[in-house]
Amino acid sequence: MIYGLLNSPSKLENVKFVVVKETGPWRGKIVQSILPFLKPGLDLNPDNLRTLKERINSLPWVEHCKLDIRGGTLEVKIWEEPTAFSLIFRGKLYLIGRNGFVLEERPLKVSQGEVFSYRGKLSPFKLENGFLKLRNFVRIEVNLVKDKIKELNLESKEVQIVLMDVGVLILLKAPSCIVYLSFNDNSWKRFASILKEGFLKPGIYDFRYSGLLVLQGRKGR
Repeated sequence: MIYGLLNSPSKLENVKFVVVKETGPWRGKIVQSILPFLKPGLDLNPDNLRTLKERINSLPWVEHCKLDIRGGTLEVKIWEEPTAFSLIFRGKLYLIGRNGFVLEERPLKVSQGEVFSYRGKLSPFKLENGFLKLRNFVRIEVNLVKDKIKELNLESKEVQIVLMDVGVLILLKAPSCIVYLSFNDNSWKRFASILKEGFLKPGIYDFRYSGLLVLQGRKGR
């Protein structure tokens, strides 16, 4: 909402930025993106304020904003976008917001939240409003895998998750296993059954097909 409009001057004199909820080092990026639209003398009419609010809310790092007018000062309150997970693609790590936008590219060792790797032929990203955004099908796949990992209580284990065009690859450290899964429930149910019964031994497993296929395995000591 926009407050103080009736009692405010018609021209912009000053701008104050307030980060109400901070989720990362995004303040500089947000301010840099907004300032070009905040010229001194800007008419503070409803149309301009509405357009400004839409522009701010469209930024990758902004969850939502609120504009207040106090005297000659426009106060911009920002709630920053939380990080949903990290995605590794072609040797680079990307922080992905809950809105699906790339918040930042970081060194591989500086991840945040759950980490997924992507090895599909098609880039997982598209351009939207000049910013990188995760494609919808990749977001759906990540959310599905996150739910399944939670159901299997694998969140606390050392596990690497790789999204591929032909399914999901899970690398477990204990026991040392390579597990291939598809995105359908039956595949995960077969894996869950083996995991629950304690039958998962070091080796390579493929649950993408109707029957369990063990490509390579060895008895645990």
